[in-house]
Amino acid sequence: MAAVVEVEVGGGAAGERELDEVDMSDLSPEEQWRVEHARMHAKHRGHEAMHAEMVLILIATLVVAQLLLVQWKQRHPRSYNMVTLFQMWVVPLYFTVKLHWWRFLVIWILFSAVTAFVTFRATRKPLVQTTPRLVYKWFLLIYKISYATGIVGYMAVMFTLFGLNLLFKIKPEDAMDFGISLLFYGLYYGVLERDFAEMCADYMASTIGDIICMEELIHEIYTVGKCFKEANNFLWPFKLSSPQVEMKKKTTHFVEGGDAGNREDQINRLIRRMI
Repeated sequence: MAAVVEVEVGGGAAGERELDEVDMSDLSPEEQWRVEHARMHAKHRGHEAMHAEMVLILIATLVVAQLLLVQWKQRHPRSYNMVTLFQMWVVPLYFTVKLHWWRFLVIWILFSAVTAFVTFRATRKPLVQTTPRLVYKWFLLIYKISYATGIVGYMAVMFTLFGLNLLFKIKPEDAMDFGISLLFYGLYYGVLERDFAEMCADYMASTIGDIICMEELIHEIYTVGKCFKEANNFLWPFKLSSPQVEMKKKTTHFVEGGDAGNREDQINRLIRRMI
């Protein structure tokens, strides 16, 4: 039985020399680990103050960077949104190629190609009448897919935590990887879709007179401003058609099970049937 080695070394260079002279070939794996651990402590002895200073510098840098980002977003929101959107769109490409995540790369290329085409159409002047409908339908589709993907991923993670994956004879690590991957896909493309949709909406609204964003477009319609005619013509492509599903009770109020009257927060379902 190998003897237990008690590692006691002095400070400074003498202690390091003592550890370097230890013959590792006659030691057990546990004793070798202890020697290596002692060597590491001897090497970094006296650096506690430097480590604390590095942590303080890191915290101060994070605080200052956060303040600068907040000021940048408040003073120049357009450039802030463009830079952050570009980074969030491009940076994952580097890690995808480096780590050989080919599935993510294929989905990223397809999403980027279609979104680039839609964004190109939204930034053209004069604006084609069919472009707003195209932009709305594409980003609505991405929103639905991202939402459903995130829900399925969340359910997969929760089922794995409760051990329900064993009912389907699926390994916990495989089930957890599947759930986390779907969660990532849903969140990543959902956030990208939201930012691209906002950017396209602002570009399309800027083609109308002095209007530069969707908020001003809404204000122009609400107040019947000087650019009301241009704003109304811009919204013409959104003219609604008859609902795809026939209304059965047109004379009965919606709250009573019919189709007439105020639908409140359920109005979006009706609009989607009429686009």
